[in-house]
Amino acid sequence: MSEKLSWIAIRASKSDAQARFGIRDSKTSPDHQDYPTRDYCGVEVATGWYVLVVRNTDYFYGLGPEDWQRLSNGDEVIAGRINEQSNEAETKCIRGGEVLWQIDYSMQRSDDEEFKLSGPLPECYARIESKYRRLQAEKGDMDYLFSIPVEVCGRITGYCYDDDNHEYVQVEATGEASILHEESGRAWVFYGLLVIAGLLAVGLILLLLWFFGVLASWVSNFIITFVASHLPQPYKPFVFAMSGTFVFVLFALFVTIATVPMSKWLDRPFTPPRKNG
Repeated sequence: MSEKLSWIAIRASKSDAQARFGIRDSKTSPDHQDYPTRDYCGVEVATGWYVLVVRNTDYFYGLGPEDWQRLSNGDEVIAGRINEQSNEAETKCIRGGEVLWQIDYSMQRSDDEEFKLSGPLPECYARIESKYRRLQAEKGDMDYLFSIPVEVCGRITGYCYDDDNHEYVQVEATGEASILHEESGRAWVFYGLLVIAGLLAVGLILLLLWFFGVLASWVSNFIITFVASHLPQPYKPFVFAMSGTFVFVLFALFVTIATVPMSKWLDRPFTPPRKNG
């Protein structure tokens, strides 16, 4: 199963970090897990960091400078994300709303642009990069470079998303100022628009199916008339088969052109609108 996660790590006690996040342990499901099976989970790391983990790659992209200032409170916070399906991983350090350094990897980019680096990188980066580039050159049986941002985060905070020793606890928002995206009036409008768009898409598909049905009937009648009038008997079955194949290929081509962009859009991690506060 390909995971899509994002997280923010704060070097603070659990109570202090949760206050900054605007979250608390869930009252409905306070059970501990060794993997983030819930949408929102908190992790206490033995190194003194507290990590909020969300099952959505782009969840924190909507945070503004004021959000990061509140989270950092003058200290450094580490934010990370991974998308195993597209082999993308990122780790960055933020303080007071300013990105101090960033390691952004994507296998989808060309070889000379697969890493986007900025700022003075942490000392551990050079050793970690050297290790995984050597593995990539020697073995090449998988994408080892994907692990570079992940391990840098692990070296600094002690948190690594695929470490089974972490204990995850489901968390929930404590109020409107929470960093979690709560269901708000704007969110319901957004969801309503999605439903309307879905209904319109279904209607369009049905209309297109009707159109291609009419087209197929017209083509069939035309070919039958043509075949009956002009072609000798031995060629008639072949022409009938070719006419049906033509209509089918035309319909399949249209469906492919219409659904490929839609499938790419649906594959994007969904980030609902945030509350102001």
